[in-house]
Amino acid sequence: MSKARIKETKTDNTAPKLKTNLRLNNLPKPKDNELMVLDAFSGFGTLWNSVTKIKKCNVLSIDSKSIPGRVMLRGDNVKFIKGMDLSKFDIIDADAYGSPFPVIDAVFHNRTVKNIRIFFTFIRTGFGTVSKNMLFSVGISSSMYKKIKAIFNRNGFIYFLHYLSLWGIAEVFYYKLFSGEYYYGFFDFNRKNVK
Repeated sequence: MSKARIKETKTDNTAPKLKTNLRLNNLPKPKDNELMVLDAFSGFGTLWNSVTKIKKCNVLSIDSKSIPGRVMLRGDNVKFIKGMDLSKFDIIDADAYGSPFPVIDAVFHNRTVKNIRIFFTFIRTGFGTVSKNMLFSVGISSSMYKKIKAIFNRNGFIYFLHYLSLWGIAEVFYYKLFSGEYYYGFFDFNRKNVK
């Protein structure tokens, strides 16, 4: 019996025009003189390079891989976010190649964040699963998950929205693309709204 293999392609350029316009058309007012952006999945910096050609922003990039010629933080974005002072940032970009949950969860748990705009990409394709930690945080028990994984994985974005609501997020603006679950959007996080 042979096993099916699914080849995953991770690129910087999935729907680049849509993602760039989503950011350009929804930039918040800066806390100081210039917008401060933390790009948590920067790759080659394609998105924010496009944005900064039109709107002046200071971008701090994080990626797990070293990119020749780029000044950036190299390593685990969640570990960086947990330990950083995020109070000066206006935007955190979680343009993930899957679920942005670990990064967004780290932002929510970082007490230096008072209010911030978060752009996200949420992708679940094929047999892809969603974060068990996200499911557990919205009340799905381990035994429920083990019995019927497919149901929870199939509705990953709905659970993502539910998770955001637990942190006081009342409005999420997003686009859904393609045949799988490809969502591009943003929301505003304000610690005062957390109950």
